[in-house]
Amino acid sequence: MENDLISVIVPIYNVEKYLQECLDSIINQTYKNLEIILVDDGSTDNSGIICNEYAKKDNRIKVIHKKNGGLSSARNAGMDECSMGGYITFVDSDDWLELDTYELAYKTIVDFNADIVAYNFFVDFKNTSLFDENFQQYCICDNEIVDRIYTNNYYSTVIWNKLYKKDLFKDIRFPLNCVFEDWYVYLPLLENCNKLVIVSDKMYHYRQRINSIVNSKVFDERYLNIIDYSKKRYQYIKENYPKLSDIAKEDVLRSYVTVAEKISFSTDAYEYKNVLKKIQSKLRSEIFSVLVSNNHSNVSKIKILVLAFNSKLYKFLLKTRRRKLVPFD
Repeated sequence: MENDLISVIVPIYNVEKYLQECLDSIINQTYKNLEIILVDDGSTDNSGIICNEYAKKDNRIKVIHKKNGGLSSARNAGMDECSMGGYITFVDSDDWLELDTYELAYKTIVDFNADIVAYNFFVDFKNTSLFDENFQQYCICDNEIVDRIYTNNYYSTVIWNKLYKKDLFKDIRFPLNCVFEDWYVYLPLLENCNKLVIVSDKMYHYRQRINSIVNSKVFDERYLNIIDYSKKRYQYIKENYPKLSDIAKEDVLRSYVTVAEKISFSTDAYEYKNVLKKIQSKLRSEIFSVLVSNNHSNVSKIKILVLAFNSKLYKFLLKTRRRKLVPFD
């Protein structure tokens, strides 16, 4: 059952250490009808050379070499080059797949006549591999999708653990110069979607690297976009899905916590002390609504309360949690 082309887009930047494992896991998929688009986003190591070598060995591979523009730019370039029709999926170049990922995903999306199928994944860090034990199978249709996805935690908003009908991306591209790019596109994708299926099979390996943007010790100002986006999303949700507005408002507060945490642990935290003070002021003004909300866990409420009034204590507790002495997560 291989009637449809799956376009696999792989944005690549300076990952020569991991790239071969990633590419091997794609070209050796049991589902063979693949179009593999490797987007070398201005790599300065041997990543571009590795891409060219693989293209010589497999005629399904197309390589794009471009000036460095970031993850979103690379993904967009891949989408602009892929064939019309069929399906599309994304793989980050330091990750890898189980070899039957696309066979399972394609069978599921066809059997259910779905627009999106999402599958469970491993989070691999050093010698540890974790996964979400609550990732269960669901089939969600039509106007239930945004409501049920937005009010539950069983759907991860990352872009790479899913297979999509390509038409969903017709008018959607990733925003430039921001982090957590996936957040910006998942709501429009859900709105375009008529049926979404979630399966519990663990198919994708997400590698967390110490030197990645997410784990960097230097604060990246692109994190500030998270707050701006969450505010815009709140306004959109409030206007179009009013019964979800309270949850969207809580997401705004979580975005403040995310940014504050990144500042607190950065080596250049002093440069952003005024940003941190503004965040604390905002959190203090929302303390009552946080404490009475049903959308925050008790642990989350404690985190927000501590951060709002004492960032040093908050940092200390987080450091302690990271040493696994107390649960503060």
